[in-house]
Amino acid sequence: MQTSYLTNDIEDQNIHNEADLETLKSGLNFLFNRYLEHQSKATASKIVQQLVMILKHDSGADFSADRCTFYRLIQHWRAKCI
Repeated sequence: MQTSYLTNDIEDQNIHNEADLETLKSGLNFLFNRYLEHQSKATASKIVQQLVMILKHDSGADFSADRCTFYRLIQHWRAKCI
């Protein structure tokens, strides 16, 4: 009975991680829209932080093929912070 309890916790944690990733993506979308309205170094810096958080997220293995793209995006937005 204890094993099923642990399994349920792990499944709940995976659902929680997916929700967190969706929250990070929607936050990134908001920051992109904000930058389009008012281009500022502070917003570009927040975009970099958001991209790094998405890259380091637990489910990052799901998009390992896109890891290089994320690094290029981070470099692009860091350049806008200068």
